[in-house]
Amino acid sequence: AFIEKQAETFEPEIQEAALYALKNRGKRLRPLLVFSSGWKASKQVSEPLVRLGTIVELIHLATLIHDDILDGACLRHNRPPLYQRYGTNVAVLLGDAFLSRSMELASEFDSMDICRTLTRTVSQICNGEIKQTLQSASGEAMTIDSYYRIIYLKTATLFETSCRLGAQIAHYPDSFVEAVAAFGRHLGTAYQLLDDLMDCVGDEQNAGKTLGTDLKNGKATLPFLILDQKLTSTGATGLATSSRQTGLEFETQFDQYGVFQDVEAYFDREIEAAEAALDTCETAPPLPYLRKMLSLIRSKMTETLRKPVYK
Repeated sequence: AFIEKQAETFEPEIQEAALYALKNRGKRLRPLLVFSSGWKASKQVSEPLVRLGTIVELIHLATLIHDDILDGACLRHNRPPLYQRYGTNVAVLLGDAFLSRSMELASEFDSMDICRTLTRTVSQICNGEIKQTLQSASGEAMTIDSYYRIIYLKTATLFETSCRLGAQIAHYPDSFVEAVAAFGRHLGTAYQLLDDLMDCVGDEQNAGKTLGTDLKNGKATLPFLILDQKLTSTGATGLATSSRQTGLEFETQFDQYGVFQDVEAYFDREIEAAEAALDTCETAPPLPYLRKMLSLIRSKMTETLRKPVYK
């Protein structure tokens, strides 16, 4: 309710478009991480956590609006994306307006450290997207290390911030704040690995969004990086000169070269690191909920790998 109420802060002519975007209910993982990290085993609603959850969701929503334009996506939450409904110009500006509103809400906290953390996070997300765009346009080969840096900036940093500030606002000890921040960082990385795999072999109806945009836009994600390495090492023609141009169906090659298993191994390492971060904490109310988040992401990977179908 508080998220949708943010539409009222815009001019009357803008509110319809704002509500169209705000009513697109995705998984809302980032607010869930805020609430889970700041959980105090109380039935009383925590207004600061609700506000922070809204802030991180507005930031995330702004990035989705802009991503859909850059990717030429036709589907978001099983509906046409904002730019297709209201035009590219309105979508770009409304994404900016959501970012601005998130910072306005952040300024209502007494602690400048919260504002500082959130603005740094927005900057990192923008840097990650720009870095990936420049990398794709350059034609230079992407390394797995560079790929990991990009997904930290564009995805994991907001997961990390959601956990860090949720615990911080709930006045948990610094040791716990740092532990859940590390948890969020590794969970966010695992989630992006899952998302990149789904873009290759997922089902659009289940995902609720346009898939296959990474390959279409020349974005080198982990499945293609692994396949490219394996093709090169066996003397086969690399992706840059064959598969990307001929439109080969990658599912067969992913299966042939064990790419699914390799991606799952990278994913499992991040999940294990997230679990290890929580293991450093003493018993605290948030832990069961954070572990449920781990189970959710792990189950989605299992589901994705069960019936991979290239789209």
